[in-house]
Amino acid sequence: MKRRIFMLLLCAVLLISASGCGSENNTGKTGAVNSSEAGTETRTGPLSGHHLQIFCDVDMQAPLADITTAFEQQTGATAEIIFGTEEQLTNQIRSRYTGDIFIASAKSETGTLKSEGYIADSLPLVERLPVLAVPAGNPGRITNLKALSRKKVYLADTKSDLIGKIGIQILSDNDIDPSGENISFIEGHEALLEALQSGEADAAIVWNEPASEAEGVQILHSADLSGYSRTVPALSLSTCSDKEAQAAFLDFLKSGDANKIWKKHNYIMAS
Repeated sequence: MKRRIFMLLLCAVLLISASGCGSENNTGKTGAVNSSEAGTETRTGPLSGHHLQIFCDVDMQAPLADITTAFEQQTGATAEIIFGTEEQLTNQIRSRYTGDIFIASAKSETGTLKSEGYIADSLPLVERLPVLAVPAGNPGRITNLKALSRKKVYLADTKSDLIGKIGIQILSDNDIDPSGENISFIEGHEALLEALQSGEADAAIVWNEPASEAEGVQILHSADLSGYSRTVPALSLSTCSDKEAQAAFLDFLKSGDANKIWKKHNYIMAS
């Protein structure tokens, strides 16, 4: 089976009419993994002929792509994964009014969809841990969070990335002004890692899981940020059109086979 991966950046503008009904005009790019292209090999299995549409936070692209491939191979089902930021995916779910599962960045970020009736159920999936990271070799000689007040620190954009919001909270809790001249904000977690790899930043607050796999990036374990961890939920969407495939995929996400993939990508299963 061939898998086609392309990443898109998406801008969503919600226009609300006087009657309260709205529509979105999306331009730019979105990211999807499509597993059911014309001409690909037809798989057989207990869910042969079933198809899933999965929305997933872009920072978890690597493990979800591997897990979905394993699920397809075992069940015969096919799946399309749409990657993006929380805001991008929320707008897509609303505008499409389709979809089976949403792997969100954290349970705390799903309040709007829940209040609007899009979430039927929530399954705790994995834990995400923010960490303080530096370029390999730690050229800035940073040993703790307090040292960040004198170093060039990068955080993710708080409007599009949860790790940016957490970064501001961490700095504030350590009496460091997040609006200081030494603090820069850039869009996307991948851009944070690139800033560290190039030496552009002395330090950044990033997610442990992708940072652990990034070359040229060193995690400072002396800065314990475990108290800022977040639980990633797998959300059952009320727009689901295939309950059987949805239930099977949710079960697989917590299975031993999926657990091995999560661990390979440095994630910890939620209790």
